[in-house]
This record gives sequence, structure tokens and C-alpha cells, in this order.
Amino acid sequence: MYSNISNFPIQGGINNNNFNRSNMPSNMIPPQGWNSGNPNGNFKPQTTNQQMLERERWFNFNKSFTPNKPLIPPIDYSNSGNLLHDNVGIDVLDEHIVEYRIMIDSMDRDINRFTNPFKYTVYFDPTSNKTLTSNNGKLISEPTRFKGQNGPSILRKFRNVKYVKLDNIVLPQHTDIIETSMGWEIDSSSQTINDDRFTILSIKELDNTQTFATNSHSDAFGVIIAGKCFGNNYFKGNPYNSQKYFKNSSLGKIDKLTIEFKDSFGKLYNIDGLDPNITYEDDVRNPLHKSHQNHLSLIIGVVESQINTNTKFEQS
Repeated sequence: MYSNISNFPIQGGINNNNFNRSNMPSNMIPPQGWNSGNPNGNFKPQTTNQQMLERERWFNFNKSFTPNKPLIPPIDYSNSGNLLHDNVGIDVLDEHIVEYRIMIDSMDRDINRFTNPFKYTVYFDPTSNKTLTSNNGKLISEPTRFKGQNGPSILRKFRNVKYVKLDNIVLPQHTDIIETSMGWEIDSSSQTINDDRFTILSIKELDNTQTFATNSHSDAFGVIIAGKCFGNNYFKGNPYNSQKYFKNSSLGKIDKLTIEFKDSFGKLYNIDGLDPNITYEDDVRNPLHKSHQNHLSLIIGVVESQINTNTKFEQS
């Protein structure tokens, strides 16, 4: 029992010891029953049954961790036999791999962005700064307000990619140009690309995580071994381990490919002296000069689906 002169009320409420200003109390005291053992009930008493329910909730592991039912059940692809002409297999869904061949040529790149023919980016289904409309069978090109992505480009994207393989590749032999009394020429006396041990093809989006090496180039997409020469300017490259596989649980997608060619020691190939302002096609300083270009062909395997129809064999 508190003293009669104490301002601490026994029934709970405001302890007005802040200069008799009850609207600005210095502290609050809980009402009676605050020590009932219920930390979540605003200091209200809790019955024995309520306490047992809390015990059931926290300590009955068999009920606390009961698995939930799935919100989205798996799709049933089995043939229910409701077709008039039931020429569909037991499983309606047929997943298969379709191969697409992609041809990439450095001649198609934007030389203002990619002056070096050994380093450029290919965009898949890029945005465009023009639109094509048909008027009486005639295509009309009109500019848009949006800035498009310049080439090289492929006019579709690829989803559910299972693998990407390098099928074939053609590379230039020379990377040096010199100025002579006759003008600028390709330096045929310098070391050629096919004189090196091999060429590294790096594609950032297709880095290899399943190859290990003693250097930092094990993540390269593939290694190119020099093959047959075509005249004095080009040679065929033989791909070695130039492929990328994706897991079935995490199929790939291809929106762009960042391509780089490096020597066997990891140094990026480059042709010094190229000038995007030179448009004369026979000038070797032109970044689009034919002797500087490379060409590669990729095979992209995409997982696609169709109805599993039974094959009809007709008698001849």
C-alpha cells in the first residue's frame, strides 16, 4: 500500500509527478494485472486454456510444420481420349530441340561504335530508329523518336536455349597495315594470326564454367585452331570445345552476344590505323575493308513444344 501522500495511483493510470501537469505525464504505469504473464495481450490476464493454446502453437512440432498444399498444381499433359480422331500419343506434350543457324559477319557492324573488327556486339531483336509501313504494296521507312541499336543484329531473340555451338569460322590472316611510297598497304611480312598457337574466341554471354586452366582464359567460349588458308587474306579456323550447354532446369536466353578475338596469350587483336571517316572501300584504313573481316556460324539449339501426334504411315 502506498503512502497517502504518494501520487502513484494504486489502480493504475498516470503518475502525475511532472509539476501537476496531468496532460504531460512523466511516465505511465500499467493497470492491475500487468504481471499476468501475457506479453502480447496488452497486460490483460490470460486464462489457463489460452496459455495451453499458446503452448500448443509453439511446441507441437508435428502440427507446426505440416506441409502446405501446392497453390499451383502440376499440369496434366496426359491424353484424356476426348478427341474425335484420337491420333495423339499418351502424353500430349512433345518437347524437342530445334536447331537454328546464325550467321555473323563483322562487315555488318557499325564502325562508329565498333571500329575494331575483332571486338563487337551482336544484338538480337534490337530496337529500331525506323518503322516500315506498307502503302499499296510499297514499303515506306519512317524515322521514330527512339534511338535504335545499330548492327550487327539478328531479327529475333531466343528463349529456352539448350546449347550453342560454333559450327565454322573464317578469320583474316593479317592484323598490321603500313604506309609505303605507294600508299597504305597490308603488311604481309608481319606475323599472321594463323602463325599463333591458337586463337581465343570470347563471348561474354556464353562464358564457359566447365573448363579449368592454369591461366585466366579458361572461361573463353572456345579455342580456334588454324586450318586451311584461303589465298593471302583468310584462313579457316577449326573450333575446339567451342560450345555452351545449359541445364534443363535453367535454360538460357540470348539477347546479345559480345564477341572478342584474342591471341593465345589473351591479348585482344587490333588493327592500328583504322579510320571510320575513310569510306573508300579499297583503302586498307577503312574498317570495312574486306581483308579485315571475320565470319562465324553458330548453331543454337532451342527447346520447343508441339502436340505429340502419331505418325501416319501411308501405303504406296
